[in-house]
Amino acid sequence: MDAEVKDNPVMHRFELSLSGNAPAVSYYKEKDGRVILLHTRGPAAAKLQ
Repeated sequence: MDAEVKDNPVMHRFELSLSGNAPAVSYYKEKDGRVILLHTRGPAAAKLQ
């Protein structure tokens, strides 16, 4: 699998595109110079190769 995690600072989330599926995302907030992960979600039936 060739995939790249991208930061989407406008939506405060990291995104991982999976072929043909909705992206897997991890929402975050920044506090005191740290990144705090709040919620992670992925497609229900992602097929990884």
